[in-house]
Amino acid sequence: MKNRHVSMYGVIMSAAVFFVLVLFSLGGAAEPPPIELKFNYMYNSIAMPGRTCEYWANLINQRSKGRVKITTYPAGTLLPPDRLYEGVVTGVVDIGQVSPSYVATRFPANDATLLPYRMRSAWSYTHASNDWMLHFKPKEYEDVHMFNQVSPGPYVIGMRNKPVAKPQDLKGMKLRASGTQAAAYIKAIGATAVNMPMAEAFESLQRGVIDGTLAPVEPLKAWKHAEVIKYETKLPLQCVSGNNLFMNLQKWNSLPPDIKKIFDDADAETVEIFAKTWWYGDIAAEEYFLSLGGGRQFVEIAPADVPVWEQLVAPLKTQYIAEHKNLPAAEYIKYLEERVEYWNARQPDKKSVVDFVEKEILKGAK
Repeated sequence: MKNRHVSMYGVIMSAAVFFVLVLFSLGGAAEPPPIELKFNYMYNSIAMPGRTCEYWANLINQRSKGRVKITTYPAGTLLPPDRLYEGVVTGVVDIGQVSPSYVATRFPANDATLLPYRMRSAWSYTHASNDWMLHFKPKEYEDVHMFNQVSPGPYVIGMRNKPVAKPQDLKGMKLRASGTQAAAYIKAIGATAVNMPMAEAFESLQRGVIDGTLAPVEPLKAWKHAEVIKYETKLPLQCVSGNNLFMNLQKWNSLPPDIKKIFDDADAETVEIFAKTWWYGDIAAEEYFLSLGGGRQFVEIAPADVPVWEQLVAPLKTQYIAEHKNLPAAEYIKYLEERVEYWNARQPDKKSVVDFVEKEILKGAK
């Protein structure tokens, strides 16, 4: 009887093993669920920065072969710009891209990147500011995992109905700004700053709540500002507000090493892609702006007036150093000036940038 029980046990175990092997051979083993991540960014999805955010997310999804699923939420769908950083810190969303300038006083080290520099394009300043981020690794970002810092093009003055060539042309004018540093720049050149998100600028221009903007050229097309702006003035020393791409720290620490490598590899590649795409946005917006006609034009600053404009904003750097004695503020500025000059000298030609973006990012989209 005992042998019969042993024999029966052996038959059952053999059947169980056979059943498991059949399941594996038929692909019946359960795959682990994908790592689902929410990615909230501040731009609409058809703007060039938004398209690049989508490109980055798709790259991660594809290279992970289904193990990661990033769902994107453009235009601050889940959180507005001024709440996005803290939303990532607390895990409301997993990944964010936003300008730190939306949170006044939260990022004093990063404010060095918002000062006036002699930048040529979004391409050159993206590389310069990202170099700064990697070199100094500011402690103010230790509560997230930082991927990169990228930048739009140099800020220009866009006006509804008055050309600006001299600082006195701005007397009594109200310009849209984002953050304290841009507001300080506007004040320095003689206008009044009105802080507001980019999403509110079009209606404010249309209604005459503001007279103009201090912003990159790119919103002329992406946010349709060209419909309500007639004059654009490029400045000799420009400020700009970069954008940081970051992930919730606990979420990052929980990722398997091979998934982290996919993110790191994509990050290393996409800084250049962000740089080209942001610059392309300015190039395309310039063409769009002029194509609308109606007297639209880029206003030239006379060579004799260039020093006047420069002298107005130069004290912003001195003031930053004086107000941040607990930081290596002068070192920040010196490093950025050197890196801007370095990358300005290495800027690619416009045609190669346009060809790349239209082939790789737009892929036939209008």
